[in-house]
Amino acid sequence: MYDTFKIGIHRKQRDTGTVHVQRTEYQSAVGVLGCPEGGEEHIGCSNGPVSMGIVVRSLQSKKLFAILDKGGVAVVPTDTIYGIVGSAFSKATVERVYRLRTRAPKKPCIILIADMSDLNLFSIRPPKRIQSVLSAVWPGPFSVIFPCKGKRFEYLHRGTHTLAVRLPRNEPLRTLIRKVGPLIAPSANPQDLSPARSIRQAKKYFGHEVECYVDAGIQKTKASTLLSLTEKGMVVARDSGHAIPKALKSRLAP
Repeated sequence: MYDTFKIGIHRKQRDTGTVHVQRTEYQSAVGVLGCPEGGEEHIGCSNGPVSMGIVVRSLQSKKLFAILDKGGVAVVPTDTIYGIVGSAFSKATVERVYRLRTRAPKKPCIILIADMSDLNLFSIRPPKRIQSVLSAVWPGPFSVIFPCKGKRFEYLHRGTHTLAVRLPRNEPLRTLIRKVGPLIAPSANPQDLSPARSIRQAKKYFGHEVECYVDAGIQKTKASTLLSLTEKGMVVARDSGHAIPKALKSRLAP
């Protein structure tokens, strides 16, 4: 259901036609961004409209904020690995991320939030016994799978009626999320290829089909550990090797 990473040969062709139309429409929205300044690098900058694929050095970049706020897509560092992110509240943006990654349409993506109270935005209200568990693992590299009923967020849960949510430890990222809202955040790689460890690798995957890249150097961290809520308690759905907090170990179902 949720990602387990494999290294393989990417044989699928991306449908770039739709992406090209969205990119053309989006240029008018971000045309005010202009050319690089303040140590930011711009790819293909000219005196004309802004081309896609800018590289910035900070999660607090105004250019990054403007792009995400308008429904664009970016590759950013998280508290685990690079993710390809976009607004979780824009169905069009979510579907675009799926196309860019050639992701299996029934596989949900992890959602990043800024504060535990953001769970309410997805009608997720954990019982008190679960809230104490969440306090033990958040903020941190643990994504928790919650039940998500109804059709409102069907474009996110993809028919599974579950959402995987993470509250990252990366404070600049949380500040960005407070400004633009929760972000869909699968790893920055096409389906079945290894996650990008650098912006150079991410650009090889996505090129100018992504509007913005945030360069934080080589990322050697691991993907998040997936935890799932069951009637018997919390279970580890994907063990990525992160140390399990002591407060959580006693709550894990056998």
